[in-house]
Amino acid sequence: MTLPVSKRSQLYGAIVYASSTIFLFADQNLMSPNLTMIADEFGFDDEERDRKLGGYVALAFFTLGCPISFLVGYFADKHPRIRK
Repeated sequence: MTLPVSKRSQLYGAIVYASSTIFLFADQNLMSPNLTMIADEFGFDDEERDRKLGGYVALAFFTLGCPISFLVGYFADKHPRIRK
């Protein structure tokens, strides 16, 4: 037996899912195609581009996205899925 899900619950779930996906994949979708142009703008050579933009910036996004993903997962486990 399935219970009907309110539109508000569906919207809340969609917003939580979308925001966690944005935090996880923002660095890959926005920067990767443009790394060379970004490096040229800041005057980086090829080694600096790879180290700073490919390494440090990706690490910063991971450092932000990882705890947020754990937080969203924790609250997803605590939120009741079936309402009485």
